[in-house]
Amino acid sequence: MSEQNLESIKKILSSRPPKTNCFLFFNEICVLMDTHKADFYLKDENSVFMFLNTNGFFKFYYFVNNFKDIALAKPLLDEYYKKSDVSLEFITKNDRFLEELKEAIYPIGFKFYAEFARFSDSKTCNIVDRNNTYLEFFQIATPSDADEILTIMYREFDKIKDDIMTKDELLNLIKDQTVLIRKSHDKIIFINIYQLMQNALYSRMSWIDKNFRKPDFAVEIYSAADMFVKIITKNETIRHYYWINKMGKAFKIAQVRDIKPDGLTNNIFIYKSKK
Repeated sequence: MSEQNLESIKKILSSRPPKTNCFLFFNEICVLMDTHKADFYLKDENSVFMFLNTNGFFKFYYFVNNFKDIALAKPLLDEYYKKSDVSLEFITKNDRFLEELKEAIYPIGFKFYAEFARFSDSKTCNIVDRNNTYLEFFQIATPSDADEILTIMYREFDKIKDDIMTKDELLNLIKDQTVLIRKSHDKIIFINIYQLMQNALYSRMSWIDKNFRKPDFAVEIYSAADMFVKIITKNETIRHYYWINKMGKAFKIAQVRDIKPDGLTNNIFIYKSKK
């Protein structure tokens, strides 16, 4: 990428084009650009496209004035599709602009892949008895657990829709002591990964071995998880966010329990066409 193109791209990105699916701060985008961790392309003097290599596939981001301008990226999409899968994520409130986006991306080869709804609630962090019997069955993950956790994640989850973290990301969360596990016969049978960001708590992953998905064990799991949240949180109250696949069992359970999503959805599309 020439210096002239680089400066042109930065100028466009700093002005925040009206249509984008990237919500990184400008300085974060510049870091990706300057460290070559993502590929950037300038098209039609006003449109910028970014491809971020994420755990074996590419996330496609656009910065355009109109959704129809995403079609300018089709030759690039075809090239990256030869290398690996390419996904597009679109986070929106109450489906705002979703149909307009679909009208722009379906004709060029994108297909629907998954939709997640966000749920949120406030966690009140009272004084917690760390000696509670529920917690004695669990432990905070250590760096030596990272490889086993990653193996489970890649075996049990979808790399595109479940946004599996890298080893470095996982090690950072382990360092922050926000990864809770349980072992049986030296094998991990439960994982709960949290991330604290800007006075909010995000659930990154929750998993129970299928042989331990029993009512009594579930009570222990969720009771310990609630107390774990209170331990790792420093504030009196904090907002807790988690995403649920709208086609999954957990979403149906939430509906039965009358737990409502907050209106934000993440719609994931995958590129399929090279024509």
